[in-house]
Amino acid sequence: MREFSKDEMVYIFELREVLEGLAARRAARRISDNQTRQFQNLFKALKTSEASGNVEKYAKEDRRFHHFLIKLGGDDLLSNMIETYSVITFSYLVKFRGGLVRPPRETLPEHRAIIEAIMKKDPEVAEQAVRLHFKRSREKLVQEFEEELQKNPQDN
Repeated sequence: MREFSKDEMVYIFELREVLEGLAARRAARRISDNQTRQFQNLFKALKTSEASGNVEKYAKEDRRFHHFLIKLGGDDLLSNMIETYSVITFSYLVKFRGGLVRPPRETLPEHRAIIEAIMKKDPEVAEQAVRLHFKRSREKLVQEFEEELQKNPQDN
């Protein structure tokens, strides 16, 4: 796999914001009772302090969450598109922080808000919660890239 630039990574997060937002909207409309139980169990065992202490475990649960969301809300075409961008994101970020942009103390409440909106079958709130989740991560990436540029202007 080729290396992606910082600008490309920001763009990929913009794409994921829109595509996973759509998946969340669709998931809220079509989630079954059995899927609700499965979705509800994601992150259930993790308290914020435990998640922060075990980043690898949290990152694995984060990937499960996004994969399940995509499965719930996507048809084959949407799922394939999102999965491609998810793989790129993970491969880029894994070398830095186990595939996470922000710490669990920030993202765990966001994941729980997404789960709640989908379980309540509220497509608008579900989409907005996912989009906010990705927007915050994208903004964090941009901030880090800008700080890196200020420290090492010759590298960029």
